Amino acid sequence: MSTSKTPIPSTKPGDPTDGPDNTTARLLDAAERLFSEKGYAATSVRDITQTAGCNIAAINYHFGGKTGLYEAMFDRRLQTLRDQRITAVRTVVDEAVAKGQVEPVLRAFAYAFMAPFIDTQRGPVTARLLMREILDPHLPRGMVLNRMIQPIHETMIEALTRVCPWLSIEESIRCLHSLVGQLVHLIMAWKIFDDAEHIDDSLFDVDRAVDHVVAFSSAGIRSYDTPGGASGSQEGVA
Repeated sequence: MSTSKTPIPSTKPGDPTDGPDNTTARLLDAAERLFSEKGYAATSVRDITQTAGCNIAAINYHFGGKTGLYEAMFDRRLQTLRDQRITAVRTVVDEAVAKGQVEPVLRAFAYAFMAPFIDTQRGPVTARLLMREILDPHLPRGMVLNRMIQPIHETMIEALTRVCPWLSIEESIRCLHSLVGQLVHLIMAWKIFDDAEHIDDSLFDVDRAVDHVVAFSSAGIRSYDTPGGASGSQEGVA
């Protein structure tokens, strides 16, 4: 993939908005674009500052170097993903508890989880950044877990156990893992089969896919509350 050298629009010299916050934002935007396209090692400080329209010393001044910029760029992206998912779940959980329905929680989480990846503008950037970091890690160990995964995990476990009081913590964790696994598989399958011929277009319909995941997951969750269901099967094996 070719890397764009088009500078990110900047303010005119002397414009009061061309201050530290503006420079920081432009560096973060440029870094996000270039790191996603080229990877960490292949992206130079000069590439980033040229794209951002900044002085080459700006990265050291604002972030202490390339590594600090990479971490700050990722931290911004992780915060966005975390806040979107947590807000989506918290918005529906009280009503879901009142009605005794787990589906609204599952649906809110599913849409929030998938939104960054199906966004035609930001989605590819997010997906590439995460995949590159998995294959060639440069973040401090535990950063993704602590900044994004753990807070979302805690929010979802709390929501599931409130709506479904029969679930133990372990059972709710397993249900959440199953839910995330289904969503990740959908995202990967869509990317693999996107250009394939003779594929039913309905398989790529987001609403229908989420409906299926929610129906499948809610049935599995309720099976823990039925005699001989998931809980009974676990106890029998034990």
